[in-house]
Amino acid sequence: MNLSNDTLSILKNFSDINQNILVKPGQKLQTISTLKNILAEANIKETFDQEFAIYDLTEFLRAVELFDSPAINLNGGSSMTIADAKTKQKVKYFFADKSVIVSPSKSINMPDKYVSFS
Repeated sequence: MNLSNDTLSILKNFSDINQNILVKPGQKLQTISTLKNILAEANIKETFDQEFAIYDLTEFLRAVELFDSPAINLNGGSSMTIADAKTKQKVKYFFADKSVIVSPSKSINMPDKYVSFS
């Protein structure tokens, strides 16, 4: 799977809120600050097929930036492989344990709009 620039930008913004993230299967990313006062949610183009946790999101993004066109392969286990189709180089990135990750327990349910402007 190739991560789009939009998804990488979202992950970079999420790293400013919380340094770790729990990615759940599907097309939605969520994060919450360690003080639990900032909550963010984003829909992405890519679909993740397994749940995994990244302890240091900034470090993960630096590993992805090592490649010109990074391709991520979720191994179905405790790690993923980040590789470049043009070269033989690859990085094996290990997942964190979910128990050490601060993650939101439920979705954001925003109320209906009260006022709208044109």
